[in-house]
Amino acid sequence: MIQRVQSLYLAGVLLCCILLYFFPIAAYNLGSETIKLYITNVNNVSNSSVFFMYVIIILTILIFIFSLITIFKYKNRVLQMRLTAFTFLFNALLIGFVFWLADRIQKEYGVITHYKVGLIFPLFALIFLVFANRAIKKDEEKVKAADRLR
Repeated sequence: MIQRVQSLYLAGVLLCCILLYFFPIAAYNLGSETIKLYITNVNNVSNSSVFFMYVIIILTILIFIFSLITIFKYKNRVLQMRLTAFTFLFNALLIGFVFWLADRIQKEYGVITHYKVGLIFPLFALIFLVFANRAIKKDEEKVKAADRLR
């Protein structure tokens, strides 16, 4: 039953995780040079911020893995709801770390942060996770209602 609507929402989360690696999340003007901050480009941050870049990379990988596992646990809807909740938590942490890192770089270099399109993908993933959790709950309610009728 992979063809359920929550699988499409979770596939949207997977797509958002993949796209996050290809689009910049912020840009900084250093004189005449513009530096774009990508999740995978650790060279553009200072040594004190490298750890937080790795945390962001690990959180993105965890979100991807948990979403993938959740898609294939369609027989256990309660486990699916728990995995979706953990993925939601990881995604909220990811958004917090991204904003915190951008603010930290802004304070370190004394430049203005220009947020880019890559920042939208974790927000879309958060919305997809909420929709997926709602769809899983609806399925669970339907199964419980069918069991009561027997």
